[in-house]
Amino acid sequence: MLIVQPGDVYYPVLIGLCFQSCKRYPKSEPKGAKTLAQKDAFALEQRALLPLALKRYESCKSAEVRVNYFSTVRFETNSYSVPVKWSGKQVTVKAGGLELNIYCRGEKIASHPRCYRKYQTIYQLEHYIPLIEQRPRRRCPDMAISHR
Repeated sequence: MLIVQPGDVYYPVLIGLCFQSCKRYPKSEPKGAKTLAQKDAFALEQRALLPLALKRYESCKSAEVRVNYFSTVRFETNSYSVPVKWSGKQVTVKAGGLELNIYCRGEKIASHPRCYRKYQTIYQLEHYIPLIEQRPRRRCPDMAISHR
């Protein structure tokens, strides 16, 4: 196997060979079928192709959940915090490979790094600041916050 990276001596040669091969491809015949050239076969196939979707495909897991009393949402086995003003509301959780986003009526209200460990609770302190300002001597649920 040959591995060529940009900056190698053979890189321009390899790019040139690839470019020449791409220029020859439409005129070549498909393997196994000796009746049509590639460009003619594509012209036939093109009539059967469907148009692209109008809406972009989101490659993420999505779930409708309700924000609980502790201002968290549960996704799979983990809980993620949301701002306290959304407590009790129905939200949409969209979990990608690295990030988990929480939306309410199309508005992004929270974002967390995705956690793949089980039974974890992921908090962001700024979600609880209005609650702390309202009741400064009381702790937020399940959180260790020291007041000095």
